[in-house]
Amino acid sequence: MTRRAHRAAGPRQGFTLIETAVVLTITVIGALLVVPQWSAPVRDAERDARADARPGGAIMTLLRDARRRAIAERQTVTLRFDVPNGTVRADTAGAVGSGVWYVRTDLLPAGEELVTDRDVTLATFLPSGAAIADVLRVRHGGGWATIVVEPWSGEVRDVAR
Repeated sequence: MTRRAHRAAGPRQGFTLIETAVVLTITVIGALLVVPQWSAPVRDAERDARADARPGGAIMTLLRDARRRAIAERQTVTLRFDVPNGTVRADTAGAVGSGVWYVRTDLLPAGEELVTDRDVTLATFLPSGAAIADVLRVRHGGGWATIVVEPWSGEVRDVAR
């Protein structure tokens, strides 16, 4: 074809090699950003399974679940530990609504005891993930486990003794 005939045929069809490479590069970068988020629930479940085996692990799992729910549902979640009765009550409040999430009486496994200065201890998680919580101490066998909730991040960690 001559140049004049080629121009008259209209715009070219298809993609060049460079255009295809740019699209593939953007797709790969996007996938690399998303894949770690897919593995987060599995990693969290494995961490919770390990935590349940440690002293105070049930309380740590409960606190982490409350934080996850506060973030996911954009609600304020408050855990109310009633030490003398051995119960915990979880309440939610937010734009979606409010109410009792659950009440549990099997808070700690046999051989563990929650020890606090007050009869009622609170842990509140905000939709941002931040927290307002008291330090919780769990007595087990011959030692203690201290559970701390970081105020800014809401991250739950333990300091075993």
